[in-house]
Amino acid sequence: MAREIRRTLRIEPRFDEIDMLGVVHNSVYLKWFEHGRLAIMDEIIPIEEAMRLQVTSPVVRNLCEYKRPVRLRDKLVLVTRMPWEGRYTGRILFHHQLSDEKTRELVAEGESAVTLYDREGKKLVREIPQDILDRIGALTGSGQ
Repeated sequence: MAREIRRTLRIEPRFDEIDMLGVVHNSVYLKWFEHGRLAIMDEIIPIEEAMRLQVTSPVVRNLCEYKRPVRLRDKLVLVTRMPWEGRYTGRILFHHQLSDEKTRELVAEGESAVTLYDREGKKLVREIPQDILDRIGALTGSGQ
């Protein structure tokens, strides 16, 4: 049975994220999605542990569908979900929904995927260590 990890972040666009049309530049949405993804990944494998283990999580997919423009001072809510089937298939998928905090109107949605890479062995990680699987299980409530 699929479970998921879900994290919610509040976002308010900054002046330096606005383009010449007065709206948030398209590239910023992917940065916000990254914040959501990292909020989850940091609970699974904190950056210090990843560095010690020589494991990185390169992005292999980024998608964003823009629903309506976002402007300076808009208050937003980003919900990032990581579905988990109970095993690692070579990619970890994240779904992102960005909504207006006041109206709940969806302003953008997308997905990203990462893979795990062993920097020391210079190869993709095929199996996640059991202690990390246990963390994912605890976060999803599946108790691995």
